[in-house]
Amino acid sequence: MDGKKIFVAKSVYAGGVERLNFSFIVSCGKILAVGETRTIREQFPLVKEESLDGYVYPSFFDAHTHLKEVALLLSSVHGSAILNYQELVGVIDAQKTEPICIYNLDFNRIDSREWLDLYKRKRRIFIQSKDEHSVFVSKSLIDFHGITVQEVSGGELLHFNGQFVGVFRDNAINFVTRVKDRNLSKEQIEKAQIYFLERGITSIVNFDFSIYPNLEEMKNVSKIRVVQGIQKDYLSQFVRDEVKTNDGDEMLKIGAVKCFLDGSLGSQTAYMVNGMPFKGLLTMEEGEFRELVQLANNKGIQVAVHSIGSGAVHIALSTFKNYSNPYLRNRIEHLQFIDEGDRELLRDTPFIASMQPIHAISDYDIYMKYMDNFRYAYPWKTVEDSSKVIAFGSDAPVDDASPLLGIYAATQRKTLDKGKSYLLEEAISLDDAIKAYTFGSAYASFAESYLGDIKEGYLADFVVLDKALLFDKILKNRVLATYLGGEMVWTR
Repeated sequence: MDGKKIFVAKSVYAGGVERLNFSFIVSCGKILAVGETRTIREQFPLVKEESLDGYVYPSFFDAHTHLKEVALLLSSVHGSAILNYQELVGVIDAQKTEPICIYNLDFNRIDSREWLDLYKRKRRIFIQSKDEHSVFVSKSLIDFHGITVQEVSGGELLHFNGQFVGVFRDNAINFVTRVKDRNLSKEQIEKAQIYFLERGITSIVNFDFSIYPNLEEMKNVSKIRVVQGIQKDYLSQFVRDEVKTNDGDEMLKIGAVKCFLDGSLGSQTAYMVNGMPFKGLLTMEEGEFRELVQLANNKGIQVAVHSIGSGAVHIALSTFKNYSNPYLRNRIEHLQFIDEGDRELLRDTPFIASMQPIHAISDYDIYMKYMDNFRYAYPWKTVEDSSKVIAFGSDAPVDDASPLLGIYAATQRKTLDKGKSYLLEEAISLDDAIKAYTFGSAYASFAESYLGDIKEGYLADFVVLDKALLFDKILKNRVLATYLGGEMVWTR
């Protein structure tokens, strides 16, 4: 028997096609063969079978996550259900211990006067915005840590009637890093891993660098595969140590160096061409970004640049076109707004589009409020038609990591609560959305030769769904079980 096992399912999604009466055989964590169930049984007559009472797909690969932030959110107050200041105060008053930590609050629901009132409360309070580009820290907590607040390039401090209200945006968040960072236990990290597994995700790109030592310690017992991004401040150290992108193994390896060109739509700090419909913030000068790209690429390190606004996207495209090494598969993270005049530049620039489809529907209200019907918004189809590989992710915990939600958003662009849809010309097909969550994310992390498909020689990472993925039934589906290397790591 040699440890081999035949997996039999209702159907197997292999090579981008739904295949009925298909099975696959796994040995030593890898797929040995895929084919019609009868043929597989004839070839391996003595091999043990496992029946998978569902529909099998390659497990999903989330191309953009924050594993530490997910762990922190799961061990803190979740602010997404808080709708106004009165509810926020009620949640704070109910907390008996300090500091009070709240994550994923929509800061647009609180006005500057209300922030000022909260800032003056005699309680140690830390709140992080849903988009992670703004944080609130009460005066009591600032004083507790002895923090000095001052203006900073590429950042913003929010004021009301000339008084600071405790809200830090983008680069200004660096002042309160010691407040933001918290140590995590092994159990909290394992809980965060389960969060991904129960959504059918077995591989992630993690852009929280401070958790990297924890992941190294846990690598032999980890239940998810991690591509670890490099924090920009540590690039020189990685260059000095001659560590390159793709160093590591199948469970934990080095990814791209992450940098930021602008902020976010939620904080109105996305950097826009001609300041329209708002100016936003450029958090890194173009010359500095160019030097980073050249240094990293010359040393074999991929670059992942956060670019949301059309102005930041223009800088990213121009720099990658003229100064990057295309073999390093440099990435633009988010790519939410493209200026109409940059469509040719988009076609001519080599890069990976790392995008989060669920943002399009979760941002619907704020898009309608601020973006004035901006045409090339969350432009998956435009990017796809420009012959770019798209890697889908979630930016979790900014949005739910569920690939089923992401696939729904990518194909239908319709909000969950009100059923509102917009810019349907930027929707993509169901198969292309699945591909972006499997092959595309694997390709963006140099893993396409062993992840992203159910194929001979690939790692046996797969997910069992309740139903086949159909366009009009995506949200009626459920993850039944998740397998890593042929071993079940989560089941409903």
